[in-house]
Amino acid sequence: MNNTLVVCGQNNNGINIAKTLKNRGYSTATLCSASSDGRLYGCKGDPLFMDDLFRKYRFNAVIDASCSRDYFLAASNPAAFYRNNLSNTLALLDMMLRHGIKNYVFLSSADIYNISQPGPFSESSPLAACNPYTRSFFTIEQVLGDYARLSGLNSISLRYFNTHEPNITGENAGARCAENNLVHQVIQAALGRQASVLVNGRDHHTPDGTLVRDYLHVDDLAQGCLLALQTLLDSRTPAARCYNLGSDQGYSVAHLLATARRILQQDGYTFTLDEGEHNPRLCSHLVLNCQKAKQELGWHPRFGLDDIVSYAWNTHKKRALANAFLSEQL
Repeated sequence: MNNTLVVCGQNNNGINIAKTLKNRGYSTATLCSASSDGRLYGCKGDPLFMDDLFRKYRFNAVIDASCSRDYFLAASNPAAFYRNNLSNTLALLDMMLRHGIKNYVFLSSADIYNISQPGPFSESSPLAACNPYTRSFFTIEQVLGDYARLSGLNSISLRYFNTHEPNITGENAGARCAENNLVHQVIQAALGRQASVLVNGRDHHTPDGTLVRDYLHVDDLAQGCLLALQTLLDSRTPAARCYNLGSDQGYSVAHLLATARRILQQDGYTFTLDEGEHNPRLCSHLVLNCQKAKQELGWHPRFGLDDIVSYAWNTHKKRALANAFLSEQL
């Protein structure tokens, strides 16, 4: 029987992945690093805890969605960032191998591509680990290649840019400095949590002059994890593979802002823009080529920009209403 551990960290992506697996009949346990009802609570880097967990549940696969995507932490405290992303992941992999668990799905980052040049980026595009954030994901993927050759670990790394990742407390994971996650910035501005939404110029070499970014719905990500897991369980030869998950086309900043304004106005909310200057350091197109995932995994994105914005907005709106209700009761 397939029994999979989903490691969540602070964000809800892992919880959503676990729900998808359960709906498809997989036996699944969810490990969170923050307290949450009905789920295991602990750190993947704790050897005593993980040893006991693996003895008790007899997993044959692990999906790891726990690596931090906090740009601010990576820049301000790289030691803590490396400790979570590198040290704890290595401890998890070693404990998996000790218990004979050799199927591992890793939620990586498409930021490891050399984004100094415009996309679309395929899995064979040049990589550039130029800061603590990208180096952590890059290093893990390199380690997975070594473990496949030396220890028989079978792994798939899923690379993606932006998905709305509300954490267990309702905030967006790592959004304090997520310059590419415009959806989050729009919602924060609409809810009065930041003054405005910055538009980095309208004279870039794109169809409408604004930057083009790739976004992924959390349910499309969960489906990618399911297909990756099925591929690992069906394969006989250990390997470290990687796949891009994205929209295949990207969405311009102007397109996203118009979509978000239309959706939020239906609930009586809006936001203001801060028309910034052209920033030559920003890549005009950050878009992934996902043909490999489509051909080898059978993965296809099912949700468009309206779905992505609506999901993110409804998540935050429900949280804001709940907090307002609790405040009235105090």
